[in-house]
Amino acid sequence: MTLIGLPYELIETMTWAEPAAREKIGLVNPLRQVPALIWSSGENMTERTAILIDLADRFPLAGLAPAVEDAARRNFLRWMLHVSSAIYPLHGIKPDVPRIGVPVSTALAVVETVHERIVFC
Repeated sequence: MTLIGLPYELIETMTWAEPAAREKIGLVNPLRQVPALIWSSGENMTERTAILIDLADRFPLAGLAPAVEDAARRNFLRWMLHVSSAIYPLHGIKPDVPRIGVPVSTALAVVETVHERIVFC
């Protein structure tokens, strides 16, 4: 938002650790995930990759992404989707290892394995 020159209000929260934060973000995003962007029109947008691509398309002069007609755009889109589908889910495991069905006693080993996997993504 700073690069585009749009005013914004940043609300930082830890939805995984604060029940009140989960409830607050739930009013904006039923999945209770951040980021969530609320446009001045009241329109709600979620999913970081969608938000970033939308901002790049709405504000092309900011140079956030190659233009649609630029051949480099395909690689930009590929990496934007790769990060959100392959890398971010791995980071989601770290604060709550038991949610993937492994014992708490293996948490350190799981986190180390996640870090190794991120390197190879």
